Amino acid sequence: MTNHFFKQAVILLLIILSSEAIVAQGLLYKVEGNGLKEPSYIFGTMHMICAEDFIIPDELPMALKTTKSLYLELDLTDTTMQQSMMAKLIDPSMEENYTMLSPEVTEIIDQVLMNSLNVTFNQLKIMKPIIVSMMLVQASFPCSDVESYEMALVDMAKEQNIPVKALETLDFQLGLFDSISIEDQLKMLESMALNHHNAAAEYRMLTDAYKSGNLDKINQITQKDPTFSGFDDLILNDRNEAWLNKLPAIMKKSPTFIAVGAAHLSGEKGILEGLKKMGYTVKPI
Repeated sequence: MTNHFFKQAVILLLIILSSEAIVAQGLLYKVEGNGLKEPSYIFGTMHMICAEDFIIPDELPMALKTTKSLYLELDLTDTTMQQSMMAKLIDPSMEENYTMLSPEVTEIIDQVLMNSLNVTFNQLKIMKPIIVSMMLVQASFPCSDVESYEMALVDMAKEQNIPVKALETLDFQLGLFDSISIEDQLKMLESMALNHHNAAAEYRMLTDAYKSGNLDKINQITQKDPTFSGFDDLILNDRNEAWLNKLPAIMKKSPTFIAVGAAHLSGEKGILEGLKKMGYTVKPI
């Protein structure tokens, strides 16, 4: 697996783990009070976006510059992640499970992968269905020139000698899917395949909502996606709770810039509400 594919796969993994609904307005928030000597910041990202839609608000580098560390869901500078990911990606016993898919779905997946990535479905059947789903997301993307807010933040942090750290490990994120049955992973893959023709239109709606900071609109769009129905706690709420247990100590140690998928920001069990309940003042920038 090339470094390019590895980086794409990591970003796509983050997309899978941030695909649930959100309700809020704004993307960048200042966190103050509750004993903090200096403010920290939280930014909701869109993990993959077409280059033509990629915009870095002036407030983003300014906020990062005032902090001492950058926390992402994963440390994208960690060179050991590729080896770990390789070990968990490949499973030759998976091929038999794909016989559960109908010929119609199998043909759609093969055509989409071949048309966009020049790879056949058969070549990917040694991987778990959730990984094939990631590849299908990539293949269905409406542009070839893509950007990542996480990678942009990493580049800015390097320029300012700000260390990059992680809220989770890659092993943990990949391990989340081990608790999802192969049958359910196949259902996710089938749902993505049958709805791939809507990908461009859905991307446009989501991107327009993201660029305008209209997270309520994103909520309306993503609530209609049945792909990850029933896994809210696993991929969203439980992780939010774990992060909320870590963030007070992290922010107390030094002013911190935290960037996670925008889906994690809001709602009753979201990061923003959780911090408010702890006594922090959370304001949009």
